[in-house]
Amino acid sequence: YVIFVDNASTDGSAGFVKEAYRRKIKNRQLVVVENGRNYGFAEGNNIGIRIALSDRKTGYVAVLNNDTEAHKEWIEELVKAANRDKKIGSVASKILDFKKRNVVDTCGIMLYADCIGSGRGYGEYESNYGTAEEVFGAYGAAAFYKREMLEDTKLGEDFFDSEYFTFQEELDLSWRAQLRGWKCVLAPEAKIFHIGSGTFQHMAKKGKYLLERNSIFTIVKNLQPELLQYCLPRIILYQAISLPFYMINGQFFAVIKGRMHGVLNAGKF
Repeated sequence: YVIFVDNASTDGSAGFVKEAYRRKIKNRQLVVVENGRNYGFAEGNNIGIRIALSDRKTGYVAVLNNDTEAHKEWIEELVKAANRDKKIGSVASKILDFKKRNVVDTCGIMLYADCIGSGRGYGEYESNYGTAEEVFGAYGAAAFYKREMLEDTKLGEDFFDSEYFTFQEELDLSWRAQLRGWKCVLAPEAKIFHIGSGTFQHMAKKGKYLLERNSIFTIVKNLQPELLQYCLPRIILYQAISLPFYMINGQFFAVIKGRMHGVLNAGKF
């Protein structure tokens, strides 16, 4: 069944869904959750995941952004990919550009030596990514998780770390899963068409602050001590050489604030 979580939107989304799908709600095929405030991507999805997993029959959870269109075989392809191996804990969708529908937005997450997570294949043709191969993690706009993995990696009552609000929470979850031995694979026929930044496009500086802060949180929480000597110089180099770019595009102070807050609050983890 579908769980529709409305994060205190102001465009009438929840009312539209309740009116258009009254029969599905009555038949318990659709659950509509109306939050009193915006909890962000992380806790908004946590609320839906908790409801889903409260049903012991739930074996899988798919999360899907509000600025996407799913191919009709999306779920079927995700389930097929997940069932190929017991250690597959998550499946990455092939996420394509909403307008240029043969161009990749992301085909899973990759993690660089400087601990920056990035979408695989951005801007490339989707035909370059036709193999069901292992990736580091699943991009949160359209991700698929096994129940066992979510329960194995949860933080208290959180699946995505609610402290993040939004950005980097799927990288954090993917990293935790990798450390506990879970695999993630790309399902190349599980296609999603993504508008991108459909919710945050008018809040660029706040978004950049959260992205930088949460990047620091994710490194502190997950980087293995034995990799510190190798990764730390690369992390510092990236942090330094990226600053001139942010000065040019007007995000310098948001970046500095995010990084400072990330470092100063890292001790809580």
